Amino acid sequence: MNYRRYIEYQTYVPAILLQTFLAGVMAGVFTWLIYLGLDRYVIGMIMCTDGNTACGSAQITSLVLALLVAHFLGLIMLVRAIVMRPLLVVLVSIATLWGFHAWLDGMTWWMGSLYLGLLFGIAYVFYAWVNRLLYFPVALVLTIVAVLGARVLLMSW
Repeated sequence: MNYRRYIEYQTYVPAILLQTFLAGVMAGVFTWLIYLGLDRYVIGMIMCTDGNTACGSAQITSLVLALLVAHFLGLIMLVRAIVMRPLLVVLVSIATLWGFHAWLDGMTWWMGSLYLGLLFGIAYVFYAWVNRLLYFPVALVLTIVAVLGARVLLMSW
C-alpha cells in the first residue's frame, strides 16, 4: 500500500503566507473595532436600557456579529490568495481564539486591535500551513488536534 499519498502537500510560496498573515491581521483588527463599536454604541445602547434583562447578552451578540462581518472579509482575502480550504482556516481560527473579548477587555482600542490582529494573523498562517496536505481526512484530523491543543494551552494560560 502506498502511504506516501497521505502526506503529500501543496507547497506555498512566501507571498501566499504573507497574504494569509495580512488577511488574518485585517480580520483581527476589524473584528475588534467592529466589536467595540457595536458593543458600546449600537447593541449595548439598545439592550442595556433601564430594566432590560437582556443586557448580559449584548457583548456576545456584538462579538458574533463582528466575527461574521470581519472574517467574511478575511475569507474573501484567503480565497483570492489561493489558500487551500480557506473556510476551514477561518472557522478553526475563530474556534481557537474564541473568548478573546474576555482576554482583551479593559485594553485601549489600539492595543486590543494590535493584539487581536497579531493573534488572528498567526492563527491564519498556522492553520493554512496545517491544511496544505492534499488528503483531506488527514488534514482535518491534524487540524482538530491542533485546535484542541491550542484551546488547552490557552485555557491554562
